[in-house]
Amino acid sequence: LLQAAVKVIAEKGYHGATAQEICQRAEANMAAVNYYFGGKEKLYGQILELVFQAWASGESAGELSQREAHTPDEQLYAYIRAFFRRSYGIGEEYDPDIATIISLEMARPSPFLDRIVQSYIVPDVDSFHGILAEILGPRATNKVLTDCGCSIVGQILYYAYLWPIYTRVNPGFPVIQSEGVADELIDHVYRFSLNGLKGVRDSLENGTHPCLTKTGK
Repeated sequence: LLQAAVKVIAEKGYHGATAQEICQRAEANMAAVNYYFGGKEKLYGQILELVFQAWASGESAGELSQREAHTPDEQLYAYIRAFFRRSYGIGEEYDPDIATIISLEMARPSPFLDRIVQSYIVPDVDSFHGILAEILGPRATNKVLTDCGCSIVGQILYYAYLWPIYTRVNPGFPVIQSEGVADELIDHVYRFSLNGLKGVRDSLENGTHPCLTKTGK
């Protein structure tokens, strides 16, 4: 039922999918979704739980980077590498249906997203901000940490959400899962981000960053 539901929801979206079609795809009794999950909504919640649980793999990218690396710069590289590989299924089976469901959930959030964020996303963000704070120094505000974090993660997710446009603007670009392509992108995002963070730190230390001039500090 779970496998069939993933297929149907990826094809038709949550609102377009029906419990009847899911049961038909699974070759199950028409009442199976209600019997085992209590309805389509709870089945979808279970799918999201499993998807993000697998994505987190029991340890956030931030925690993983702090365990595997020593200096803040090394931790940043390890975080970017872990986030990139998990986002694109590098080194493991990549399921485009799962990627589609995550994209649909981002476009039209369900009531389950709040719990998912608290359970799997917030711990990762907290760890990531800890890494950024070490690089940016004591004058970095929460807003600066958030903006810098979004800028880095945005580079990683750009290819996923705009891939149809990117491949038309840049014809012939190999898929990210191709040999060596991911490693080159990981290295680029790391170098670009690290230099950007050091520029932000300089502006914090010399007092020219907008977060400091707005408050008069």
